[in-house]
Amino acid sequence: MRGHPRIPMVVLFNLVSLVLVHAIEAQPQRRGIPAPKETRLPEPGVAVTMHRFNRLPVIELSINEQGPYRLIVDTGASGVVLKPKLVRQLELPAPPGIPANMQIQVRTPGGSVPATLHYIDKLHVDTAEFLGVWTIATAMPFGDGMDGVIGMNVFKECVLTYDYPANRIQLAPGELPAANGQDIFSYQPRMPDSHPVIKLNLDGNPTEFMIDTGMLGWFGMAQQDLGKVNIIGGPAAAGMGLSVGKAVPMQVARIESLLEIGRYPIRNPIVRLTEENIIGTLFLQNFVVSLDGKNHRIRLARDHDEPLVQPAERHVGFGLKREGQRMVVWFVHPDSHAASVGLNVDDTVIELDGRPAIDVYDTREWVDQVQDSDKILVHFQSTKKATSKTVEIEVLEILKNHGLNQDTYRQCCQLAEQLPPRAKVKKRLLSWLKRHLHIQCRLIVVEAALTFVAPVGPRVHGH
Repeated sequence: MRGHPRIPMVVLFNLVSLVLVHAIEAQPQRRGIPAPKETRLPEPGVAVTMHRFNRLPVIELSINEQGPYRLIVDTGASGVVLKPKLVRQLELPAPPGIPANMQIQVRTPGGSVPATLHYIDKLHVDTAEFLGVWTIATAMPFGDGMDGVIGMNVFKECVLTYDYPANRIQLAPGELPAANGQDIFSYQPRMPDSHPVIKLNLDGNPTEFMIDTGMLGWFGMAQQDLGKVNIIGGPAAAGMGLSVGKAVPMQVARIESLLEIGRYPIRNPIVRLTEENIIGTLFLQNFVVSLDGKNHRIRLARDHDEPLVQPAERHVGFGLKREGQRMVVWFVHPDSHAASVGLNVDDTVIELDGRPAIDVYDTREWVDQVQDSDKILVHFQSTKKATSKTVEIEVLEILKNHGLNQDTYRQCCQLAEQLPPRAKVKKRLLSWLKRHLHIQCRLIVVEAALTFVAPVGPRVHGH
C-alpha cells in the first residue's frame, strides 16, 4: 500500500536538565597541520561578527576570492576543515609535495574518519589575508548552514579574540601582557600552534585542561581525574555530541569539587565525560577571551567580578541543522519526550513556539527560552510513511501493553492521524477509540497537528 504525504505535527516538548554537548576536533597527525605560509594583517587589525552554530563561535570568510563561507572558529582544531563537496566546488589542489587525493585519518571524539589534504592559496577574514593554508576535506554532519571548521593555528601570527559578550571576533597585531596566574595564563600547545593547555586548580591540585571553543559545555573531564573526585549527580546521558565525521553519544555528571581558573572559582561543576580535561565554550562565553599564538598566552577578561554560577543546562531532546530553507532534525535522544511522540531524524521542524524555526533556532533568544521555560511548542513535519497495517499494529501494541486511557487514547489518535484523510480504516479506528474511551478528554487538532503535554524530568542531580 502506498504511503501518504508528509503530515505536519505540533508537539509540546519537555525540557530536561541535560547538557547538550557538541565537540569539534580535527587531528590528522600528531605533528599537526602547518600554519599558513604568510599572514597579512592590517593595522590595527580586523573585527567581524561572531555568528553561532549550536552556540559555537562562527565567522564568515572567503576562500580564493569566493564565498562567503561560514566556519566554526575552534581552538581544538588545526588548519581548515571543509566539506568534500565544497572542496570539489573550489577545485582545491593538494598541498605542495603531497600526492593528490592521498587518504589520511582524522582523529575525532567519535573515532578516526577518512579525509584528504588540500591547499588554499588565499583565505580572507575581512581584510586580513592568510596565504598558503592547509585544508582537510572530510564528511561533517553540519547541514547547509555550516561549511566547516577553522583551527587556531591559522591565526598564529595574530592575537585572536573571542568577544563573546559583544558577539565579535577580532584579529589584531601585537601581544598579550605576561602571565599573572589570575586572568592571564601561559599555555602549552598540545598540537603545533593549537589545542592550548593551561593549568588550573582542581581541589587545590594543579591539573591540565585544554581550551576548546569547539566543545559545547562548561567543562570536560577525563576518566583518570574523574576517579579522584566525588560524583554527586549522574553520570547521565546527555544527548549526542556533534563531531567531525559523525555524532557521538555523551554523558555528564556533577562533581563535588572546586575548580579554580586563576581568580575564577567554580563549585560543584557539571562536567562532560571526555577523553581529556577540557574548558569549553559555555564557560568561555562569560569572558572576552584573547589568545596570543606567538607567545602562548591566554587572557580571560570580564568587566565585573560577580561570581560565576554554572546553570543547569537544558535541552529539548533533539538537535537541528539547516538544509536549504529547512531546519532538519539530526539527532533525537532516545529517552526524550521528542522520541516518544514520534520525532525522527530527518524530520523537518517548521515552528518553535509559533515562530519559524529557521529564524529562531540557535539564537540567543532561543537559548534563553530553553533555559527559562518548562515546555516548548514544536511544529514538525514527519518523513515517516504510514500505512493502515503499520498503524493498526502500533495501536494494538499500545493497547496491549498499556490499555486504553487518556494518554494512550492520544497516542493512538496521533497514529490514526498519520493515515490519509479519506482512509476508511482511519475513520473506523477513531470511532472505535472514541466509543471505548470512558475518561472524557479533549483532543486539540489543528491542520492534522497534535499537541502533547508531558512533565519535565531532571537528569543531573546534586547541588
